[in-house]
Amino acid sequence: MLSLKNTKHYKSEIETMKKIKLGSTTKAVIISTIISCICFATYTYFTKEKIGFVRTGILIQDYTGMKEANAQIEVGYKQFQSELDSLQFKYKLYQGMKETGTGAEKGEGERGLKLISEQIENLKKNAGGQLEQQKSELTKTVLDNLNIQISRYAEKHHYTLILGSTSDGSLLYGSDKKDITDELVAELNSDYKKGK
Repeated sequence: MLSLKNTKHYKSEIETMKKIKLGSTTKAVIISTIISCICFATYTYFTKEKIGFVRTGILIQDYTGMKEANAQIEVGYKQFQSELDSLQFKYKLYQGMKETGTGAEKGEGERGLKLISEQIENLKKNAGGQLEQQKSELTKTVLDNLNIQISRYAEKHHYTLILGSTSDGSLLYGSDKKDITDELVAELNSDYKKGK
């Protein structure tokens, strides 16, 4: 319990503390400490690493640039298939001539079969190889562009790390909160359309 005597003692100590003036150095130290604490808290808050991951299969599938590249490749494959179908049709005609024709027609059928077989082989070898090379080059160009765009996206949205999730298991787990696939695809497609 506080007695009247103790109360007087505390009051006198409070009065003494009020009378003590802090020196300018002490004030500077206190202010400096407060400012340092605020700066540290701000730095800690703003330098938290921002990490996200992307489902790369979806990204590549839904990216407009890749869709356009695939459409170009598809045109090439359709042209190749059309030429192949035409040669195969001729092959069947020559085969019919060889099987049901007269002596001269059988000889023409054999020569035609040999010629068409060579043309089919050359088409598969040359056009097929060119299509694969075109596909490889277009895909590389799109993926290189995509990597540049992802870097820009990361800088713009302050990501320190963006991981790619693949079916190979390169990312074993990622919270849905960290999945930025849909946002990234939307922004990249928007930027792609603006660039055209």
